[in-house]
Amino acid sequence: MRQLLRWIGLGLVCCMAMSVGMACTEEADCTDANRPMMNAGFFTYVKDTLPDGYVRDSLVGIAFDTLTVTAFGTDSVIINKDIHVSAVSLPLRYAEETTIFVLHYSEDYKDTVTLSHHNTPYFMNMDCGYQMKQELIGCTHTRHLLDSIVIKDAKLGVYGTKNLALYY
Repeated sequence: MRQLLRWIGLGLVCCMAMSVGMACTEEADCTDANRPMMNAGFFTYVKDTLPDGYVRDSLVGIAFDTLTVTAFGTDSVIINKDIHVSAVSLPLRYAEETTIFVLHYSEDYKDTVTLSHHNTPYFMNMDCGYQMKQELIGCTHTRHLLDSIVIKDAKLGVYGTKNLALYY
């Protein structure tokens, strides 16, 4: 009889421990880590002279000594004087379908990049609610240091896929 009471008591303690453990589980992760980001890399063409005298252009990645990125028309600084920057991840606006970034290379040199994109809300789950799918439609830019921009992958994601290539 005593052993039976011990087993019943042990079972009750285990049930209570499991119910407390289940009640303390974390909620769904709905942080900005799930937000799609626009990823861009910086490139330039370098002329190489081959041994036979031919000249070819080679595409190489570049890194800026210092780069600051701001959102146009706001006081938001997205990247603040980051050093040795060869790529950036930037968020696009949810409420509007145009996002403008200002790339500050130094006090004297800056370029403005205007991105047109399409925002499509979708239901993720009950805990997180709605998220946004974003797709680049086009872009324009100033040409102070920046030569051209190519859209490599129009669909933004959370996996770090390069969306833009900026050529200098």
